[in-house]
Amino acid sequence: MPTTATELLRIAEHAEADALADLVGRTPAQARAALGLTAEAFADGVLVSMPHDPTDQWSRVVGVTRWMGNADDLVALARERFTRSGVRRASLQIAPAFEPDGWRETCERLGLSAGPALVKVGAKLEELAVSAAPTGPMTVRAVRPEEALSWSATMFEAFGDPADPHLAAMGAGSVDADGWVALGAWDGADLVGVGAVSVRGPAAELFGGATLPRARRRGVQGVLIRARIEAARRAGCRWVFAEAALGSVDRPGQSLRNLRRAGLRDLGLRTGWTLTV
Repeated sequence: MPTTATELLRIAEHAEADALADLVGRTPAQARAALGLTAEAFADGVLVSMPHDPTDQWSRVVGVTRWMGNADDLVALARERFTRSGVRRASLQIAPAFEPDGWRETCERLGLSAGPALVKVGAKLEELAVSAAPTGPMTVRAVRPEEALSWSATMFEAFGDPADPHLAAMGAGSVDADGWVALGAWDGADLVGVGAVSVRGPAAELFGGATLPRARRRGVQGVLIRARIEAARRAGCRWVFAEAALGSVDRPGQSLRNLRRAGLRDLGLRTGWTLTV
């Protein structure tokens, strides 16, 4: 049981990193080879490399909370690992509470650029009194194995990413897998919204929530967030975490607003620093 806000944030960072590493590990070998996809330990976090990434956003470092070296050493090691795997652009995502001394000054001096701010949110499941029951004609349920590829393709389409069979195969790995619950929202026969939850011991990480443009502003993600919270509760988790783009302080992004409405509270901001190698 975490005793401080920093320890809670550490659990949240590791839940995200563990989910990402597990997703990579479940990706079929053919898709991994086509994407050049690998995941490896990096301090107490994970470094994901995808040199043939059609979205230019999957190569990253996440989950580092106990770096023993200085800031220059962290950047140098990440650069070496990404160079070795053929990645030309990657994001170093380290929560401010765990940044090495002088981290931001080092990033600026070495030419790393700051990306959009993300907000890590979370809550004790016992604090969340929510219902997964959808309203109106929407049907929300677990995704069947035979629906895995279409579910994953819908996720990437909803995020505005290019259609790619290898990315779809990667996302499909979380369907009907141990430690994962993949959910979809159907409007009649049409799959219009998706989301998954990764169960990492006492922690659950909400992952991949997205809605197709034609179904937005109808409460789809609100229902899917509540359904995933209930799935985490049934799995015996103690905590649930997620992250979303901040947008701006005055006008937070829709995903962040949905998570806050479900009862998750802000744990901290995190900036992704873009490394070009």
